[in-house]
Amino acid sequence: MKHAFRLSRARAALFALVAAAALLPAAARAQTLTATPDTAIFQVTTTSIPGTPTPTPSPTPTPGATPTPTPAPLPRDSFAGDISANGRFVVIESNGDIATNRTNDVLDSSGNVVVKGRNNADGNQEIFLFDYAQRRVYQITDTKSALKDTAKSPVDPTNIDVQIVNLQPVISRDGKFIVFISNAYIEGTSASPLSFDGQANVAALKQVVAPATTPNNSNTEIFIYALPAFPAVSDLSAGTEMPEVDLSKGTMTRVTTTPATAAPRAAVGTNVAAFFARDNDNPAVSDDGSLIAFVSKARSGNIGTGNADGNKEIFVAKLDISAAPVTVTGITQVTATTDVIPSGSIIPTRFVFNEAPTLSACNVVLPCRVAYISNADVGTTETSANQGNGEIFFATLNPATGAVQSTRQVTATPPETRIGFEGAPVNLLSPGRRITRDGSRIVFETAAVFNADGTASSTLADNFGIYIANVSGASNTFELVGSRPPSGQIDLPVRWPTFTGDSTRVVWASNLNYNADGTVSTTTGTGLNQSRLPQLFSAPVTALTTVSRVTNLASINSVASLNSFDAIQPFPADDIRRMAFSLRSEQGGGNLDASSEVFYQFIPLATSETPSPSPTPATSPAPVSFFTGASDRAVVAPTPTPTPPDVTGLAPGMLGSARSTLALAPTTVQVSTTAAHEFLRRPPLPVELSGVTVTVSGAAAGLYFVSPGRINFVVPPGLGGSTTAQPVVIFNNGALIRTSLVLNFSQPDIFTTSNGPGGRAAAVNATNPCVMGTGEPFSIMTANVCSATPATLPTKIAFMVTGVRGVSSPSQITVRIGTTDIAGTADASTSPIAVGPTNTPGFDQITVTLPASLAGAGDVPVIVTVTNSAGTFTSRPAETAPRITIQ
Repeated sequence: MKHAFRLSRARAALFALVAAAALLPAAARAQTLTATPDTAIFQVTTTSIPGTPTPTPSPTPTPGATPTPTPAPLPRDSFAGDISANGRFVVIESNGDIATNRTNDVLDSSGNVVVKGRNNADGNQEIFLFDYAQRRVYQITDTKSALKDTAKSPVDPTNIDVQIVNLQPVISRDGKFIVFISNAYIEGTSASPLSFDGQANVAALKQVVAPATTPNNSNTEIFIYALPAFPAVSDLSAGTEMPEVDLSKGTMTRVTTTPATAAPRAAVGTNVAAFFARDNDNPAVSDDGSLIAFVSKARSGNIGTGNADGNKEIFVAKLDISAAPVTVTGITQVTATTDVIPSGSIIPTRFVFNEAPTLSACNVVLPCRVAYISNADVGTTETSANQGNGEIFFATLNPATGAVQSTRQVTATPPETRIGFEGAPVNLLSPGRRITRDGSRIVFETAAVFNADGTASSTLADNFGIYIANVSGASNTFELVGSRPPSGQIDLPVRWPTFTGDSTRVVWASNLNYNADGTVSTTTGTGLNQSRLPQLFSAPVTALTTVSRVTNLASINSVASLNSFDAIQPFPADDIRRMAFSLRSEQGGGNLDASSEVFYQFIPLATSETPSPSPTPATSPAPVSFFTGASDRAVVAPTPTPTPPDVTGLAPGMLGSARSTLALAPTTVQVSTTAAHEFLRRPPLPVELSGVTVTVSGAAAGLYFVSPGRINFVVPPGLGGSTTAQPVVIFNNGALIRTSLVLNFSQPDIFTTSNGPGGRAAAVNATNPCVMGTGEPFSIMTANVCSATPATLPTKIAFMVTGVRGVSSPSQITVRIGTTDIAGTADASTSPIAVGPTNTPGFDQITVTLPASLAGAGDVPVIVTVTNSAGTFTSRPAETAPRITIQ
């Protein structure tokens, strides 16, 4: 549902305005970027979940008996909705079970729910909040749709009787309030999206109370969620661990109370989805959450009765945010329009709309304005032939009450009359933050060609351009952002232009190959985006011809590839250096199924670079050496062939270390083992620690340990193996160190007691999954203590390893114990070898069933070999391999 709204062809243009430099702090005014800054990206959400609930994972790398095979996933999607000013919070809409603190339902022997957990296993569209400081995702809403047949899956869209949704989340600039739309309520009760069971309330959702002809429930209303108090974090780059604050424990307030304009309807087969009345929509929120602008087509309720014909009109709600819970003190109707009906007829020749409201700061200090798109032509001076277009307007509001003080039309454009395109939108204003905080500028897309004074040519362009309208003075001025596509090139259907929260930069999406001056390169080998993949670009609002490409997105694999026309909507924080967006591609985080996932990107500050890029870039990398993370094997150049135990590279998802004579970190910081987890933390490890970041091919690596001379990190698991060295960048509080690293498909490395050559292998007897595993010496047979029937079973030994995260089948693995080779087979149920990840980043587990021939083997080395089409990769050779004792 979300992507059909958020990513389809937009109907409106985008807004943004720039705050006066005198009102901005010095740090905000200094957002200086190179044309192609180095970026760090990580995947926040992992939306496709196993078909059955996953048991609560352990926070430690303690091996289990046998890694559980990965079941077939259920494809689901997550979408970023907004970001707080400092980049700490990202609000998310998702039908995935993505909360890091989710709890499972408790079922009886018949599979009935005895105790309801807090999760989204049913796949409803819910609101989530990502807290970068806590590295956790919280589920804010917890709702269920009503089903036709409760015995059938809630994930099946054909089984929906009354669909319950939570959509369009936005967050206040201070991060204290989330505003969204939902139909999870029952009139006259305390039911709210915090916890709502549509099945238990299905009768009330359909109930019609006379004299009304439609239900009082089931349509979308505006809600505001107040987060519980949370401690401020002054420096997100420190990666400091903090006591958990459960951000799902806040309070909910229903802002609008309106009768539904239509009754809900159940899904019909596979072709007709369940219907609900989306009466209140497109919320926008002021800096402090005290004003909410939204669209409503409701005819009555607490919004008043000024919309008798049910048009889409703009409203503003004033809230008392000091109250607990928040209270609504008044709602103002900003627009009052009617459809165009010729005299003597009852059939409209034009259905009028007012959409996509976007608010400025409205913080008393700065002007309070709401911009929107409308085809109502209220007070227009346009000729009748040019009327009927969706044009950009803004209204100036009283921030204390929300009352309208004045309204101004921003654009006046001719209609689209070309054959085959008659009546197509000329101006596009997408929902989101498109107006600067001081209300002085609006950014939007248009097919019109504007002069600097705001007058438009009578001839439309063949492609849409992006314009900033400066509305700070008595008359409007216009300036083109970047360039329109040249002849023969096609840009993204929607570029989603917006502004950084401090109003100093404009940000937009494009697949064009811009030059740094904003022109489009048509010369091979030049330009900022020679791949022509969708990227995000930015320019200062005062220097639109100084363009930077602020993402470095790549197409990593063919399954979740990044395509030239993939949609990408940017959500920048106050500073361009932090932003969120959604993609259906792999960017190093493990999005192999091409679900829509939320990504977070930051641009670390770089004040120096080694090796120096000028006057001529150095031909050799910085003096950084890499080692495997389990047994400290040196990574050396692949040519000539390394002598064991040296290896040619690390592997995706592998624990490794970097060492250098250069300063890698300002101090020594170690991440607690309880703060590293694949499911309980997002990202699983900090990607910023004491101001240090490591990227491999632009993907942020998880950090376990940083010190002046050494960094322990985990290679991003979604990257692909390659014989070509991949770029590695180490950021240390402004000092940028550039080097490279080969990524092998696999590079098995067994953890040892020595953390180096020799030593005892990290291994336990994992035959009995009901008890903690025991260490060596091992026997060939082990008593079965997990069964009431006495028996002995072949011993299973679990080895803790790294570097095999990409191995999907045990048939690719051979484990040599002493001189005996134990080979895995494709059938996991009978294979003597099992392989899988643990819950601890960088730690994998290989479980081996001992054959009888190893009885009495004594003290023997253990070697793991992975073989596939990419080659053969082994752990340490026998001379330095870790050892175990078998009695």
